Amino acid sequence: MRLWRFVACAGVVLACAGVTLAQFGPAPMWTGYVNGDYVTGGNAGRTPGFGGNQTMDPFPIGMAWPGTVVKAWAHWSYLETTATVGTNSGITINGFGVVGAVTGLLSPDVCWGNAFTTNYTADVTGLMAAFGPGVYSVGTANDRPHAAGVDLAEGVSLLVVYDNGGPTRAVHVYTGATQTDTGVGLAPGTMSGWLNPYPGGPAHFFLNANDGQFDGGTGGWGDDFLINGSIVSGILGGTGAPGDAWQGLLGPGPWGAPGTVQYDHGEGNSAPWMTPGDTALGFLTTYYSGGDCVNHSFGAISFAPEPTSLVLLALGGLAVLRRR
Repeated sequence: MRLWRFVACAGVVLACAGVTLAQFGPAPMWTGYVNGDYVTGGNAGRTPGFGGNQTMDPFPIGMAWPGTVVKAWAHWSYLETTATVGTNSGITINGFGVVGAVTGLLSPDVCWGNAFTTNYTADVTGLMAAFGPGVYSVGTANDRPHAAGVDLAEGVSLLVVYDNGGPTRAVHVYTGATQTDTGVGLAPGTMSGWLNPYPGGPAHFFLNANDGQFDGGTGGWGDDFLINGSIVSGILGGTGAPGDAWQGLLGPGPWGAPGTVQYDHGEGNSAPWMTPGDTALGFLTTYYSGGDCVNHSFGAISFAPEPTSLVLLALGGLAVLRRR
């Protein structure tokens, strides 16, 4: 039986005028029961002149999913030079203009000397449903020079929640911002607001990482990623070796030059670090020595709903199926 239940939450928008910026997020943006799951794709935006190696504009992001699109989002981030938040709110996808809302905002940026790390999210459900699985062309998402300096691009993520008539899963999508650097310090994050407690079994976890850099064994940019207090660097898909979790592994490549800035997706089964009955998942990027300054701003987790239980009532020997 197909079961859909949607609970929509507007993305958090922070106006910076007169506000002391603080870390916020991740905040639940969308939750729903679907007979399917979600898929992600992404690419880096930083160009060679500013620490990266993305030479294409537009650049490709491959996306593949079975079934039909339930919801879809595009997410991107910039290190912005001025207090005019929103100047990089527009990108293109397959030639169509897409405008995002500010869903994460921190000051200062991740150790590049700009004023803000600004994260944008746009609902692209209709666009991705129309084009379907394939390679998407993402434009105007690279570094953007202007009179005040250069707004530095981080990366773009696409996420599609799909239905293919399969087993029911509770899907939770998050935006917001947490940041780890030598100025801001260590920033833990929590994925909460689940539709049901975690019942055990596979849990599909995803989190982006802005400004990942390969350490190269120098000890100057080291970091580790933790889920519920356990170091998962080199175990969770998309992370590097222990002591160097975020290496900019998602991007045009090649990698291997210390300090080269690219983009990361950590994604995989987080069940080994979870316990049945959990109602939230905690994560943290920690740094060593000089520290790799990293921003997290987009994530998701999905797992099976609480098992349906048979509740026997004493009234007339009736049996009622109850889903808490």
